[in-house]
Amino acid sequence: SFCVQERDAKTAEQRLALEEKVNVLEAERERKDEELQLMKEQVKALTTENVSLSEKLRQFQSKSNKAAKQTEELKKVAAERDELKFLLEATQAQAKMYEEDFKTEREDRARAFSEREKEGERYREGIEHLQIQLNISTETQKELMKAMDDLVQAKTSEVETYKKQQDELLAKVSGAKNIM
Repeated sequence: SFCVQERDAKTAEQRLALEEKVNVLEAERERKDEELQLMKEQVKALTTENVSLSEKLRQFQSKSNKAAKQTEELKKVAAERDELKFLLEATQAQAKMYEEDFKTEREDRARAFSEREKEGERYREGIEHLQIQLNISTETQKELMKAMDDLVQAKTSEVETYKKQQDELLAKVSGAKNIM
């Protein structure tokens, strides 16, 4: 009977130890289930963030493409500006030729009849008119060149900003994909 009591005590002790192990294992399973649920939520959040970042990347790529097109347009405008500059220089050269011709004519006409002097006066007025137009054209060209230079600089800065933001988004998307 002592052996039976001892055996019953050991059995009870073993049962208690087994129940304790079962409780520990159940607690561990619950903790693992909570971790699994948390991981599922994190994966869902990362998936949502990845979709959001992908959309932002698409938008920034679209903006970057628009900025690149605008840069191309600005290059065309700059080429047109250079052509205008060439035409302006040609006009200036022509005005200078007119002015030199006028000086020669004026010297010749100083010795001629008063009617010829009147004709020379009309040439001078025409040259003055051309000079005024030339001055206006020169000022307009300077303003146009400054405005185009400012626009080119602003668009270049905008393109660089878009590229930097695009690179940051690409890094985030890569980071999000690596975590998943």
